[in-house]
Amino acid sequence: VRLHDAVFAAFQKQPNNSLQPSNTPLAPAPAPAPTPAEYLCPITQMVMLDPVVLADGYFYERAAIEQWLEHHSTSPMTNTPLPSLTLTPWIQLRSAISEWLLHQPGDLEQGTWKTLHPATLAHCLSG
Repeated sequence: VRLHDAVFAAFQKQPNNSLQPSNTPLAPAPAPAPTPAEYLCPITQMVMLDPVVLADGYFYERAAIEQWLEHHSTSPMTNTPLPSLTLTPWIQLRSAISEWLLHQPGDLEQGTWKTLHPATLAHCLSG
């Protein structure tokens, strides 16, 4: 009943018994929240879904840092030699990003999802 009332209220009955849109503006769709900077990979500037921490103390999207490490043994942020090339998953950050993404408007073709690294998006869609 409420939906019917809302739809009907959006129209005005005209003298010729036709329904015409009213001049009442509709409420705009909620805007997506700004992406927190700590959710973006410093290499790709895209939202991370599989964040890992490197010996330099920075977080990276796994696919992006793995590609970097194929050709470098230095930090992409400081350009200093890395004492270790071990990638450590950061579950807390991944959980926070996942929770944030769940509350963002849009779908895989628009909004927040466009900020995902293509390799990450492909991994998410395949699993």
